[in-house]
Amino acid sequence: MLVGLGHLGFVEFGDFGAGFAGDVINMLGVGRCFVSSGLHALRGQIGQRFGIFGRKQCLDLLIALGHGRLGCLKLEFHHALKTFNRLQRNGVKCVNSGFVSGKILFWGSSCLPRQMKAFFSDHFVLPLPQGHRFPMEKYRLLREKVARDLPGVALCEAPAATDGQLALAHHPAWIEKISSGSLSPSEQRTLGFPWSEAMAERSRRSVGATLAACEAAREHGYSASLAGGTHHAYADRGEGFCCFNDVAVAARWVQSRRWAQHVLCLDLDVHQGNGTASIFSDDRSVFTLSLHGEKNFPFTKAHSDADWPLADGTGDELYLSSLQAALSDVAQVFRPDWVLYVAGADVYEGDRLGRLALSKAGIAARDRMVFDWCQARGLPCVITMGGGYARPIEDTVYIHFQTIELACTQHHARIGRVQ
Repeated sequence: MLVGLGHLGFVEFGDFGAGFAGDVINMLGVGRCFVSSGLHALRGQIGQRFGIFGRKQCLDLLIALGHGRLGCLKLEFHHALKTFNRLQRNGVKCVNSGFVSGKILFWGSSCLPRQMKAFFSDHFVLPLPQGHRFPMEKYRLLREKVARDLPGVALCEAPAATDGQLALAHHPAWIEKISSGSLSPSEQRTLGFPWSEAMAERSRRSVGATLAACEAAREHGYSASLAGGTHHAYADRGEGFCCFNDVAVAARWVQSRRWAQHVLCLDLDVHQGNGTASIFSDDRSVFTLSLHGEKNFPFTKAHSDADWPLADGTGDELYLSSLQAALSDVAQVFRPDWVLYVAGADVYEGDRLGRLALSKAGIAARDRMVFDWCQARGLPCVITMGGGYARPIEDTVYIHFQTIELACTQHHARIGRVQ
């Protein structure tokens, strides 16, 4: 990391982004920064040079942008001075304002609160047989593209969902089967994956990513899991590449935390969210809405609260008019205070398993319609990726990226209104 203070130039301290414990303070004066013991040896040098005293305060003014990569933020002198004064009033020691002149440039590698958070688990890779049609690679490629091209998004490693969290939507026996590897050959065929410890861990992380995104969405309304949308998993079994149903667990989790009473599960994957529909079939506090291919998997459909089956070859115009009508209908019968959005990329015209015919521009219009609908009602919106099986795989990655980019734009627009 580099910290430059006006005319003093730059001093290189090395990369201690991983040394943070607690909330990173930023130039808006939010929170406190507690620096790990790894920085203890540097505090004297830093304090002498910049007038920062104490191990816990030595990096109070470090701006952290991004996750595991460098970012930057420039602040004019009067903004910095205002921040320093606010920090001092809060009892936080900081750089003597006499050291500051001109512009200040801070570099860091953690998360700025204004950024939209997105949670990833792609480093937990399923060992799949050669030629397996599940596009495992897309998750890594998506994370890398977000890291490279979306500085407004903070990338965070997903935690693993606990047994207790999974049990909000799944039978303990099914959780135990996935955890212990006691799936029968038939259950593994239905699931579409061979069991492995990596598969079990990744399944927990995929759910954990969505739960972490829910917590992040509480503050400014938007967050994303760069996985998830595992909507084919039932309470007692998995199918269609879905071990645990992150959407169902998340809906019950936000209710259990009293963050929401009424949750809309908005499923715009090309395949119906049959597992989600089944889990909430008798729960009036969760509304399941699915627009999907009528003749596509699953071939025996569950009953969502609102199903909109679409014919093969449905293009942008008919799809968007159907979605507009579906959202209008929901607003008449259900008053959600939380939205879980499965933003499937497999509605794309070039998808191998999709059979609908949306263009990339049409999918962007779909996402904007959803985000505008949430924005108009002030609803938190947590985005999960769902399916995407295009060749080349870069088309799928672009579509998922486009969704995250549009959500990020809405996130920052909402922050601007709040402030």
